[in-house]
Amino acid sequence: MGINAYNQYELDQQGEFNHFLSKVFIWMFVGLSLTGIAAFSVATNEMLIKAIILNRGIFYGLLFGELALVMFLSFRVHKLSFGVALGIFLLYSMLNGLTLSVILLRYTGQSVAMVFGGAALIFGAMAIYGFVTKTNLEPFRALLMMGLFGIIIMSVISMFTRSAAFNPIIGFAGVAIFSGLTAYDIQKLKKYHKNRVKGSQGDSNMAVVGALMLYLDFINIFLSLLRIMGNRR
Repeated sequence: MGINAYNQYELDQQGEFNHFLSKVFIWMFVGLSLTGIAAFSVATNEMLIKAIILNRGIFYGLLFGELALVMFLSFRVHKLSFGVALGIFLLYSMLNGLTLSVILLRYTGQSVAMVFGGAALIFGAMAIYGFVTKTNLEPFRALLMMGLFGIIIMSVISMFTRSAAFNPIIGFAGVAIFSGLTAYDIQKLKKYHKNRVKGSQGDSNMAVVGALMLYLDFINIFLSLLRIMGNRR
């Protein structure tokens, strides 16, 4: 392959990945929009607040339902049709909005808007870094996973002890870990796209899974920043 032909091949590959990544971000945006609409709908409706937020059975049922949907989509994505995969992601986004509505009740609207903007800037910067960096981020995956498990353990302890002592630690650690995961996930999608089988059903489904991964990264950066900067009502 000549130099010009190779350069053209690289440009074609980059163009195809850019198109793939644009689909990932479109579905991520749709998911975030559904989450925002669902959260606002509950937070501004007293009947829904009583039915969802104040009813522990329903609230925790929704949380477990969300976890089940994420696990099902992650493990079965290559065996699902594109429509089913997308439907599961959008359903998850809506259910997540129902449970996250408690944030709009706990924090001031100005605080939520400010933190959302900060999360968007951090997410955007790390996504760009993951897109352009030549450094292999795979070696950092184990460290990020260890940090994630540490956050989960501290969150569980904080929940049962009803102590706010861990909040700043969880907040700063969460921003650092999920920022790193954002860059890692972008690079992971880049590697997947490079090694994929062109025209396969999994290509479309992977755009949905990619949207889910980045959606979770963004949501967790947002929630972590709230622990640090959020002003309660």
